[in-house]
Amino acid sequence: MIVNSVKKSHILLSLLLILLMLCIVCRPTVYMQATLRGIIVWSTAVLPALFPFFFLTTILSSLNVLDKLAKIFKRPLNALFHTSQYSALVYLMSIISGYPVGAKLICDLYKNKKIDKFEAVRINAFTSCSGPVFMLGTVGSTMLKSCHLGVIILITHFLGAFLNGLIYRNYGKKQKSDIDISVDTRNNINDLMGNAIRQSVLSVLTVGGYIALSFMFCAFLSDTHLLNLLSAPLAFILKLLGIPTQFAQGIILGLTEITRGCLELSNFTTLSTDIVVVLISGIIAFGGVSVALQSMTFLKQCNISLKIFLLQKSTQSLITMALTGLFVFIF
Repeated sequence: MIVNSVKKSHILLSLLLILLMLCIVCRPTVYMQATLRGIIVWSTAVLPALFPFFFLTTILSSLNVLDKLAKIFKRPLNALFHTSQYSALVYLMSIISGYPVGAKLICDLYKNKKIDKFEAVRINAFTSCSGPVFMLGTVGSTMLKSCHLGVIILITHFLGAFLNGLIYRNYGKKQKSDIDISVDTRNNINDLMGNAIRQSVLSVLTVGGYIALSFMFCAFLSDTHLLNLLSAPLAFILKLLGIPTQFAQGIILGLTEITRGCLELSNFTTLSTDIVVVLISGIIAFGGVSVALQSMTFLKQCNISLKIFLLQKSTQSLITMALTGLFVFIF
């Protein structure tokens, strides 16, 4: 049964990719423009923000500077999340710069034998965060035209991540650690700069590739009317919940690429601003396919499965949406 299921999924994926290729051949301008928009977003917003953090954190991790900086956080982090002091820097860098810096740092810690794969999962539960510039500037001020709503999204996002970490604090605690303390992690200082540059460039290019791909896929969904097909069941559910069905397509796009989804949903503030803010908070917390692919580029090197990653992002999204609804009602 499992083998048949895998074969069916492979066939479905193959048919989908063939359809995508045919669409690109038939309407190249549409998909070239969509891909170009993704590249522009990456080159103007993501690249300048991520590359310095990728480069600097790679060097800090290689020099073992993190050991000294993080000692003061050992006890509180162990008590709260059952993680070592290294998770403090991962959390700090993640909330400053956003996706997928947290995943990159977790990968670096794992490679340097500072954490095992079980602790990597526990750390990821509360450090997979979006950046404040995106939530306050792009979403709050630009899309929603409200700094107040941007602040609510920001607060509930980080609070949701914190509570999500508590849910997974015991994950793998009874499992044997896979850290090999005999491994020598010393680095050649002469090669350190070059290695950091190469790793950072490769990482940020990989992120750019996923962003461009997600923009192209959003165009594919709209062009083939698959977006209408996928949003129909969701629209029915929203109708039963008393929520305007117009939100369905925005949610589907948001599950693919968060920027596109947030932009689509922000156009419906005239229908219900509160619901829009709650849905946008949930989309940002979940991250969508684009963020999942970016993060898994690093997390798969820690032997973290896509299944546990999506489970963590789902619980984080639900918690964040509940908190946002509460904050919107109170404030």
